[in-house]
Amino acid sequence: MAGEIEVRCSPDLMARLIEALEYYVASQFPPGSADCGQVAREELLNVVNRLREQGEHTGQAAYSRRMRAMVKEGVRLFFEYLDATEGGTHRHECELLREVCKGIEKSDEDLLDARNRDREAVDA
Repeated sequence: MAGEIEVRCSPDLMARLIEALEYYVASQFPPGSADCGQVAREELLNVVNRLREQGEHTGQAAYSRRMRAMVKEGVRLFFEYLDATEGGTHRHECELLREVCKGIEKSDEDLLDARNRDREAVDA
């Protein structure tokens, strides 16, 4: 699996990653966009499907290393969208999910900590 990044995280984090990528695909690569956009759309949907099939219940999946930049960008844009629509900040949760995308193992405790730190930043 030298050409793949292993994602190891809690099922809740995996679900959040899938949610972020689905948002990214829908907002940036809608059906009917330019040919290169359609290729990117299909590749990202393949990543989403693979994460869902392999990791939604186990928290373990892999995706092609060549998709890493797009996956990380999708996570960034998703949390930028949440910041704009929900107010507040999701900076720590975004950083956590971007680490997951690199193959760094994370847990529900890490997710809770990131969300608490984001809430504290808003309250400060």
